[in-house]
Amino acid sequence: MVLKANDMDTSYRLFGGIGMGLSFHEGAFGGIPSIQTCCAQYPSAQGSIAETTFGIRMPNSLQQGRLTLQGSASLSFNFVNAPFSTKTFIGNFISGNTVTPAIVDFSLNMSGILIGIEPRLSIYYSDFPLSLFAGLNASMFLMNNALQTEELIEPSDAFFKNGTRTQNNYDGSITETRSINVSAIFGLEYTHHISNHIALHPSIAYRTFVQSFIENHPWRMDGIILGCGISYALPAIPPPPPPPPIEKEPEIILAMHFHAMMNEGMLEFGDTIPYPYERIIDITSTSIAPVYLFAKGSASEVKEQSHNEATLAHALKHINTPIRIIAFESDNEPKNTALKRAETIKQRLLVNGVNRSFDIQTRTVKTNGLRYPELLDEARMVMVSFADGTLPNHIMRDTQYVFQSTSLRFLSEPSITGSNIAGMVTLGTSKTMSIEEPDITFQLSPHPAYPLETQKLIAQSFATLEPNMKTKGRIELYARPILLREKQQESIQTESNTEFILGYSDFDKSDFTWIDQTVINRIVDAGKAGKQIILTPLIDDLGSSDHNSPLAEKRLQSAFALLSSVISKEVLSSVKTASARTYNADGGSLGRVLHRGIAVTIGK
Repeated sequence: MVLKANDMDTSYRLFGGIGMGLSFHEGAFGGIPSIQTCCAQYPSAQGSIAETTFGIRMPNSLQQGRLTLQGSASLSFNFVNAPFSTKTFIGNFISGNTVTPAIVDFSLNMSGILIGIEPRLSIYYSDFPLSLFAGLNASMFLMNNALQTEELIEPSDAFFKNGTRTQNNYDGSITETRSINVSAIFGLEYTHHISNHIALHPSIAYRTFVQSFIENHPWRMDGIILGCGISYALPAIPPPPPPPPIEKEPEIILAMHFHAMMNEGMLEFGDTIPYPYERIIDITSTSIAPVYLFAKGSASEVKEQSHNEATLAHALKHINTPIRIIAFESDNEPKNTALKRAETIKQRLLVNGVNRSFDIQTRTVKTNGLRYPELLDEARMVMVSFADGTLPNHIMRDTQYVFQSTSLRFLSEPSITGSNIAGMVTLGTSKTMSIEEPDITFQLSPHPAYPLETQKLIAQSFATLEPNMKTKGRIELYARPILLREKQQESIQTESNTEFILGYSDFDKSDFTWIDQTVINRIVDAGKAGKQIILTPLIDDLGSSDHNSPLAEKRLQSAFALLSSVISKEVLSSVKTASARTYNADGGSLGRVLHRGIAVTIGK
């Protein structure tokens, strides 16, 4: 009958065993204390050892992974026999003219019985009934004996001084033995169950004494032992019968049904609540007409500019299009002043992260015969646009989240009428609400810092009834924002919400130096929507009305030519024109430059 290792010993077992084997004794000594001897030097010897053990084994309840550990403790009796012997030449025997070597047989037979206490630890692997064990033994001599003889074996006709062929004979106890002898034992043991209670345990072991048997003497012993034991499992003590049930009077218990509802539907613990929201994106579009006015006689110092530098850089670097820089100089300024001014603006744009290719153009204003001295200021200007003449457009997006009103009902229904209700509803870490009534409504709200984050909602309600009855209910839910729709709306940043600049012209020119592509797109959309479109020519305050009126008409013609490629003839024919609007000078040159071109008014 073979049982698994971890099923072998579930109770205490009484154990007894015997073993016999070979013992190995260390020599290299001339005798033992208190016994007279002569000339001997005993080598190591081989003897016998016998053991008898009685003890108890613990249940093998300690397990680690696939290993099962079992402890035991036993009383041991060791029977030791150490037959030391050596033949030694002690001198020459002279008889007349004959010299014969004298050889003595030295014999020392030591034996004894040791009684000791031995704890062991056995290790089983998986369900195999073979164990590896190790133990320590502390023992003492119950009895011991030393039998010593020294016999003259050659020559045969010689005698010791005592007239016999033997001397230094001794048969008695061994003195100066240790009071405690410590040994270690290692071995393998196989367990064979004869029945559920009785098992046989054949084994092989190696025992080694870590000390000599006699103080300050080299005699110590190792041994190999073959043994067999038998064990008996003590019957387990049955647990005491349970006490008879005590009949109690029915107990009044306070219970509560606490639940949450949404849109008349019941919510379960751990449900996720949809929290709808609408994402509104406000788009602000600002057209920029960049003009720099340099200080007189300078190619590095900018006196005025028509725009914010950071806003211009943001509008330029988000479109992968070459950039055109038009720089002016007068003919009475040093050569390449316009080019240096263009390079100054280029470096300012590069520093702000506008890494694009640049098309630099220079123009020289001739002062000889210049009709208007005011135009000398314009000879110090630098204008920036994209290479195709279109203006940069700065777009900003502002996102808002508008959440739909969403509420929950929490119902506290105690089993006994008249109970007091108290509790708390917590949403995330920012909103709480007290529960003071059996039926409350809780309004969801987004997280103030992270509105799109799923929030944990915890609701707890407590019902109490004097003198000491109480109960509680708890609900955990998760409020998850759900996108219903996304809406984009545009905010227009101009002087008027309906007026835009289609393009800018140079002084006394009708074609466009700058073109605002976003305005063209607005005109196309307005034409499709059937909205009214009005073009107004812009004229500066230089020149007579007789000269500026035809110039205004030419600028209108340039505008119609530009629009003819993007809107239909029918829409183009419906475009209206207004009288020219003249710039009122305020002493500044930038305003005059930015008031030459075509304005567009789009009706509602």
